Amino acid sequence: MKVILKPGGLAVLTALLVGGGIGLTKLRPAPQTPEAAPTGTGKTTKAPTASSSSADPTSPVSGAPKPLGGSSLIDPNKQEWTLVTQKPAVAAMKLQTSTDLPAGLQHSLHLDVKAVDPNKYWCAQLLKTVPQAVEGNHNLTVQFWGRSEKKTAVYIVFEEGVSPHAAELQKQVRFTPEWRQYQFPFRTTKDHTDVHATFCVKAGIEPGEVDIANMHVVDNGPAK
Repeated sequence: MKVILKPGGLAVLTALLVGGGIGLTKLRPAPQTPEAAPTGTGKTTKAPTASSSSADPTSPVSGAPKPLGGSSLIDPNKQEWTLVTQKPAVAAMKLQTSTDLPAGLQHSLHLDVKAVDPNKYWCAQLLKTVPQAVEGNHNLTVQFWGRSEKKTAVYIVFEEGVSPHAAELQKQVRFTPEWRQYQFPFRTTKDHTDVHATFCVKAGIEPGEVDIANMHVVDNGPAK
């Protein structure tokens, strides 16, 4: 795959997983994603404060995937992932077959980030536009499998589709070398109807490689 650098230091690459494997890769114009403000110096990075608080189930879910209460807002096998990078990031993604995935799964997305700017909140991120409208005050759940041989950390984010991209969910995950299932419940505070929300895996916190599989975002209905 080839990444094309766009004005302002952003580069964009998209990939699509269809059915049993790689169906399509294509380039598209870079979205208008502003650079994050510096958050400090050295190796410490701190995410902006999310617009709402949510439960903090930082421990992965063990065992087979648990059934979720509704249908997924994003189809892990159909919606495209878009890779966006900021200078000086050097990153690449590829769709792959993983024979060691649990629960009968086979396909995963591999992200390799080789250069970062420690003063930026993110240097590389994977994006999916949520294709369905999501109303405020709804209970949602993010569930996926992940691993990283080098124990790389990423942020899992559900945010507004337009600036200022305020986050409804924002959790840091430091993956383990073994496949583990992660599940994060949260509650929306605003409607994402006129402009649909964006789901992100914000990487580039540190150099490293991560694998992600079977990503679901489920709307469990109005909060009680």
